[in-house]
Amino acid sequence: MSKSLLDRLSTPKANKAKGKKAKYGYQYTAVSAKDGAKAWSRTSDRPEGRFSEVYFASGLVWIQSPHDRKARKTEGFHNPGGGVSCRWEGLDPRSGEVSRSLLAPVTLVYRCHRLYATDRFLIGNRPVYFTDWTDGKVTRFEATLISCRSVAGLGQGMFFGLYTRSMRCMCIRPAISGVSAFASDGKTINGEVKTEAEGRLVKGPASPPASVAAPAEDDWPMYRHDMRRSAHTAGKIPAGKLVVLWNENPLPAPSGQAGTAPSGVLRNDWGLNKVFGDPVSQPTVAEGKVFVSLTHAQQVVAMDARTGREIWRFLAPARLDVSPTIHKGLCLVGCNDGWVYALRSDDGRLVWRFRAAPAARRMVAYGQVESAWPVTGGVLVAGDSAYVVAGRTTETDGGLYVHALTPATGEAIWSGRHVKPDDGPIGAWNLRGLRNAYFGPSDILCSDGRTVAISAHRAGRFACKSGRNISDRRYGGPRFGLMRSRYAADNQKTQYPPVAFAKGRSCSVLRVSDKKTKKYSRYIAMTGRPSWRTALPSGMQVEALAIAGDAVLAAISVKGPTSSRGVLWVLSAKDGEKLAMHKLPAAPAFEALSVAKGKVYLALQDGGVMRLGRK
Repeated sequence: MSKSLLDRLSTPKANKAKGKKAKYGYQYTAVSAKDGAKAWSRTSDRPEGRFSEVYFASGLVWIQSPHDRKARKTEGFHNPGGGVSCRWEGLDPRSGEVSRSLLAPVTLVYRCHRLYATDRFLIGNRPVYFTDWTDGKVTRFEATLISCRSVAGLGQGMFFGLYTRSMRCMCIRPAISGVSAFASDGKTINGEVKTEAEGRLVKGPASPPASVAAPAEDDWPMYRHDMRRSAHTAGKIPAGKLVVLWNENPLPAPSGQAGTAPSGVLRNDWGLNKVFGDPVSQPTVAEGKVFVSLTHAQQVVAMDARTGREIWRFLAPARLDVSPTIHKGLCLVGCNDGWVYALRSDDGRLVWRFRAAPAARRMVAYGQVESAWPVTGGVLVAGDSAYVVAGRTTETDGGLYVHALTPATGEAIWSGRHVKPDDGPIGAWNLRGLRNAYFGPSDILCSDGRTVAISAHRAGRFACKSGRNISDRRYGGPRFGLMRSRYAADNQKTQYPPVAFAKGRSCSVLRVSDKKTKKYSRYIAMTGRPSWRTALPSGMQVEALAIAGDAVLAAISVKGPTSSRGVLWVLSAKDGEKLAMHKLPAAPAFEALSVAKGKVYLALQDGGVMRLGRK
């Protein structure tokens, strides 16, 4: 008896019950495969707006029926006040009698396509739920999200997520962007693996610098400037007197184009990787040098800050997602091969490398071979410790692995982990709402000096010194001002909104809707005192923001008929007045704006790196 046959034989039927509002029901009929004679029939009421679905799984015919949650315990439901939920009834295919029944998560109603089923699981969406037909156990899975009006994929023993837009859904935290394939190990709820301790720290041929001072206050030593990822420096710039001092393209030959997305199908694959799509990272500036990561070319390049001349180049084993971090003569690099590399900042020689990933397993991601636990967001330095996170999400492969390291030697001070929570019998919507632990994708690390957190999220922090896990409810220190993330989307459906903040004020991109015309206007907006807005013309998109003294810098891409170009705005931090505008030779890369010692550094989408300042 096939699912399609039963589905065709299930017909809508209006049913009325005394004292209850009429509901939309279905009649399910089974017929003999031999002669077509009616075997049995069953009618079931169902809430309006749901698909008519019936499955043959685990030896039973499964149909949906309503369930009033007021009649039972509501623990685990996100609406404890009651209401109608889904109950699945497993019917004996020969007699039509109910042999087994189970409750499904209430969120199954929020969907725009039919569910999926295997012989073992009912698979729901928003987020993805795996409901075991045998015992009703529900496992919530947030590593992917089935896109609206789309479907999931099942085949070759794998589950395929089709979450091709990196954006924040109101229901779940950001999932892994792109088309992802997942498989079960058949043992754990999150694919936990045994940590391979042997060979985790490897010493290089070079020794660490003897005595080098920490980066100066007017340097830009790490991604987004500091441990809070503020994109703010107190140093001022000559706003009205900026000129191009040099423009170099560090991408390797031929013709400065290697490392960019190739043509054909592979280019489309790389195009899904919105967060790491640009060929060059934001420049970090310290010790008289400019350091950039060539994302897809897998290289770190150091250039002379005054002339732009290349000083050294380091070839990494895998993709690099953000800028290197400079600390006391060391260039610290987080790589997607799961390792952290410490190079001498003067000549690029290896001092040590540390495997942040628990094991040496590999996979293919966006057309390149990577670790199953890539180091995301580079290296964060807070005080005298370096912090890294390895992994893709708390949902898979044992979760996210966070380490505190001694920069000079690479020795681990402590290690912690964010893991997938056990969701309980019916999905435990409320349990994941508690702010006791972090769950979701890997992201950049931030610190307030006392704790370190993923994307400045208040939940599941680690104490900087001891590594003790601190929940939001137990933390009495200052809160992070804004959440820094590489995955949350703004209203333009891009990666995440560029933001810069300082002294109780924050600058970001604001989208405002006109209720009368139903059209949107976009602004560069400053909150706090004083606050202001500066309008963005149509076709302009802010790629990076930075606050430098009394000025706000905005690197903007301008869409043209065939290609994009770039422009740099310099605005007054006081009132948003436009102080200067500079045309760029190409569109700026995402989050690729730095300011150090009165000079502005920009990375471009064509792979170029620029320095602007007073002539």
